[in-house]
Amino acid sequence: DQFNPIPISSQATRQQEEPLLATNQDPSVAHGFDEGANELQDNQLAVAVAIDEDDEELEKLVSAHAVEYDPESKPPFYLNRRFRLYGIGGCIIFFIILIVLISVAVTNGGENGEVVKVLLTGPPTQPPTAPPTSTRENIYRNYFAEEVSELVYQESSPHYLAANWIMYEDPQQLEIDSPRLLQRYLLAFWYFHTSDLGKSPWISCNPPKSGENDTCTFLKFGRGEDNTIVYEEVPNKIRWLSSQHECGWEGAICGSGTTVVGIRSVGQNLTGTLPTEMRALPFLQALQVNYNLFTGTIPAVYANFKHLLALEVHGNLLTGEVPETFFNQDAKGLITFNVGDNTLSGTIDSRIGQLTDLKGLHIFNNFFSGPIPQEVANLEYLTYVRMSGNQFSGRLSSRFGS
Repeated sequence: DQFNPIPISSQATRQQEEPLLATNQDPSVAHGFDEGANELQDNQLAVAVAIDEDDEELEKLVSAHAVEYDPESKPPFYLNRRFRLYGIGGCIIFFIILIVLISVAVTNGGENGEVVKVLLTGPPTQPPTAPPTSTRENIYRNYFAEEVSELVYQESSPHYLAANWIMYEDPQQLEIDSPRLLQRYLLAFWYFHTSDLGKSPWISCNPPKSGENDTCTFLKFGRGEDNTIVYEEVPNKIRWLSSQHECGWEGAICGSGTTVVGIRSVGQNLTGTLPTEMRALPFLQALQVNYNLFTGTIPAVYANFKHLLALEVHGNLLTGEVPETFFNQDAKGLITFNVGDNTLSGTIDSRIGQLTDLKGLHIFNNFFSGPIPQEVANLEYLTYVRMSGNQFSGRLSSRFGS
């Protein structure tokens, strides 16, 4: 049942320095200092003028601010430099002792023997907050939220872990405008979603651990002669969430070499529900996840995949009814519809006749009931049909034999 994708075109895709001193230059000149600038020229010499002893007014003017100096005299005590130094030091010591005494008194003065501690510090600081997220992280998460789901903001969700891997762990570090970014993110999401956040690894080709390279030995699911499950070892395959192009990851199907058009993962113990987020893969043509451990219902949105050709989910633990959306013209391009060997119930809608391209209809081993619509017989290209193991009733139209 190897799926051959239909070729599609991939999408096309931001103190100015001080001048050095010349070796032959006078340092005083180089720094703007001219010794001659402060020398008096001959025509600028000061001339001593004798003061007339009888000129009392002139004598007062000259000696107005003169102070008689006595070598034996001392300044007043309070102006003594040493006194001022000792005084300042004493004040500092006094305040330190006072603070210590207050701290001890308050510490031992709590009611009922309680110890009350007073911290003599500045005003209280604000409680620590988480570091702000980077602008790059905001851009990526907002993009994934818009294209896929706002659960990308919720920690411990597969969406969040996939975004973290893309931003911080992926060796390729794709830019936000890369045409591959969305599909690489969705495949990373697919792994985290179907492995219980990585706590329930697949049977083979899980992401590389420390010391492992990008290659793996894939265990290919098969059936033995007695219908028992057997696995064939296929070496030199590429691990998921490795440094290689996502189209090389084992099970990723790509058209035109670079665009993801399908996922094939058979018998690898995938868990969880069928994720609706895969609708964000614009060219998804095939989802082949037979013989895994999927639970829940078949998402109605799967019928709205514009390019979906094959839905193969047989051998899981799916419940509920087949959504009505699969029986209208939105899914008319479907070629293979394989939901056998689950626990599905309900009836088969007569509008199944609108799936005019259907070639394979496999609904065996479920709990479907009611009549088998005669419209099934009108499907021109229907080639493979398996309906056994259900609870159908009524008459089978004779048109099935024509």
